Amino acid sequence: EPLDLRLQISPLEAFIKGLDKAMFLLEVNVANTDVRLDGNIKLPVSSKTLEMNVAVAGQRLDQWNSLLVSDLPPYGPYKLTGNLGLTPKGFHVADFEGLLGESDLGGTIDINMSKQRPVWTMNLVSNKLQINDFIVEGYTLIPGKTKTAVENAPESKPDKSAKEKERELSQKLDQRLGETLEVDQWDIDVSVESRNVFSGKDRLGDGKIVLSSRADSYDQSIQLDTPGGRIDSDMGLKLVDDGIRGHIKLDMDKFDFGILLRRIDPETKSGGLLSTRVDLQLAGKNFTDRFDQASGVMDFAIWPQHISSGDIDIWSYNIFQAVTSSVSSADSKVNCAVGILNVEEGQLNEEFLAVDTTKVWLHGNIDINYPNETIALTLVPRPKKP
Repeated sequence: EPLDLRLQISPLEAFIKGLDKAMFLLEVNVANTDVRLDGNIKLPVSSKTLEMNVAVAGQRLDQWNSLLVSDLPPYGPYKLTGNLGLTPKGFHVADFEGLLGESDLGGTIDINMSKQRPVWTMNLVSNKLQINDFIVEGYTLIPGKTKTAVENAPESKPDKSAKEKERELSQKLDQRLGETLEVDQWDIDVSVESRNVFSGKDRLGDGKIVLSSRADSYDQSIQLDTPGGRIDSDMGLKLVDDGIRGHIKLDMDKFDFGILLRRIDPETKSGGLLSTRVDLQLAGKNFTDRFDQASGVMDFAIWPQHISSGDIDIWSYNIFQAVTSSVSSADSKVNCAVGILNVEEGQLNEEFLAVDTTKVWLHGNIDINYPNETIALTLVPRPKKP
């Protein structure tokens, strides 16, 4: 990578006379990023003598990937500032402030370099957290997922364990980079408490996100207080010899899902409220097939708004009534839908499934086979009027 560097320190004669500290300024432009460190170094130099003001600014974090031999996400533009100090185990960043797109973050960062895989621990607070700034298609912190550097790696033989497959991917990556490195370079522990969480122009509320990523595991919890209710989510995944194990829980109380629909179509007026109770134990041969041996419950209740039930109504009445316009669907809406669903060893079926519209009541049966990737759905309509 082309590198522009400017270094400024105290005059040499000051060192000869004997200093107890030295001024230090380093400005670097590399990978389309500006880096600035300035401060004082206590003399003689030891592991606790470096205290620097740090500023890093660039368009995208992934522009560091070629230098760090890693897979940072393409988040940006960004600006990061803080006070960097050395610790016996690594680095500590105090008074950290970050701007990433429309989001702001502040707090502390610790980097433990004493372990085989450096551990980044970030405790952050945000006045505004824009979800759109962190959603990047194709990028994830979940281990075992294909990332940019290994997306063309050939598949391992089916009879090998998941950990053996991970080691093979690491070796293939090592050969390409010419160094002994692992697929995932760092372990990460992040806690972000936000006073305002946004999805586009929609304010979701306030809440807290905690995640932990390791070479063989991923844990995430979200607590979000929304204008319509509360969201509690918890997920954990772990790589084991015969595949993956984990769990997922999701409790939502009258969440306004119009926010999600507006992510697809910003002009839509459709919306409504959604409540869920999901509690699943996950298992499968890899992270993509984590539902293949899942067991638990997936219950939901939904109250739509501004969603027409025209297609359901016409289907439920006979053709003669439809073509003679004796059934007018213009004023017919979906009132609610309720599902109480059970999952056992990767097989989902209903305990109760029903949809209610202005003119029709539907009972249903649903069977989902996750290993075979098949869905069978039957809805039986009953008109409310002759």
